[in-house]
Amino acid sequence: MAGGFSDMMVMLPMLYAMNQIDLKDEENIQRLRIGFCIVVTLVLSVYLYLWNKIRSTNDEAPVNVPEQKNFTGAVTEEASQMTTTEYDQSLLKKALQSLLVGASITALLHFKFEMVHPLFIQLAMVPMQLYKNPMFQIHVLGKTLPRPIVEENPMAKLFGQDQTAEAPQTEQIAAASPEEKKKKHKKDM
Repeated sequence: MAGGFSDMMVMLPMLYAMNQIDLKDEENIQRLRIGFCIVVTLVLSVYLYLWNKIRSTNDEAPVNVPEQKNFTGAVTEEASQMTTTEYDQSLLKKALQSLLVGASITALLHFKFEMVHPLFIQLAMVPMQLYKNPMFQIHVLGKTLPRPIVEENPMAKLFGQDQTAEAPQTEQIAAASPEEKKKKHKKDM
């Protein structure tokens, strides 16, 4: 819920600013195009950096990934076990696909239907999605998140499905430093 509120607190000033700018002026449209391309390119470069950082960690700790269901309850991915590196890379692939699909749709709306507003909105939304990405939180900001990451599904809330019952319990500490792993190992003995 806090994520939705913070999104709104960013979007309200963006909407206000969008109404203050003449979006019919070709010079302003060109600036938005350039800004959009810069933002998407920067986020793509951060994802490339994350990919290399995840690959270089080569964390072989196992992660039990529960089965994934869509909003109708149908299983989309079977339960599996993979290494932490493989799991992190799979999450990063999903984020990259989301970025590319969103950028493609925005470009289509702009160039095919001459809509300028999506370009402006994506200037804020793309960096916000990067900041919220669990891989960015773990590998850049140094936060400790348990894996597997329990992703919030807004469609499940809409259809009244309880996500908390499916949240897996795990003993693994995400992105733990070697000292933390040694402490945990000694504690378990």
